[in-house]
Amino acid sequence: MQREFFLCKTAINGTYLLHLNGDYTPKIDKSNVQQEDTIEEDAPIVCSKKCSSFVFDVMKYFEEQYGLESIIPYLSKKKLWGIKKQDEFSLAGFFFHGTTEELKQRNNASSYTNGNPYKRWFEEPFKVGDDTVYLSNQWRDDDKNGLSINSFEKMIQTCFDEEYCIERDSSNGYELKVN
Repeated sequence: MQREFFLCKTAINGTYLLHLNGDYTPKIDKSNVQQEDTIEEDAPIVCSKKCSSFVFDVMKYFEEQYGLESIIPYLSKKKLWGIKKQDEFSLAGFFFHGTTEELKQRNNASSYTNGNPYKRWFEEPFKVGDDTVYLSNQWRDDDKNGLSINSFEKMIQTCFDEEYCIERDSSNGYELKVN
């Protein structure tokens, strides 16, 4: 039997939730008993309690499902790549473009406040066209400055599909869903 499902990464490393899409009614042949289990149709594709982990997992999902070429028309390519659409979203410093050594050097640089190393980019790379880039981990759940979840959602809807949305859930944190 084939079923459509979503695998949702949880906040605990190495654990996942499996969500079947739609209703699932298994038939148990033992003593002619039928059992019904109903699964939510709007199960999240990706969920995480931490903002930056959520964005990373969503970008990995899109990279695996579609590739990241759809963001190319919106890129501003410098050392730090931004993604921008006029009057829609502006995500400055979305990616770092450089070598692994440059990334490690930047991630080991001291913070301004306490002098300890301050990692600002995830070390697992992404491929955008022929370029290798590293995603920022400086995400916020407000629209004051920088990389916000609301702008990220607008970017997803523009670059991938308007049907995707981000919801906040008290138990899962941030969730990527299809409307």
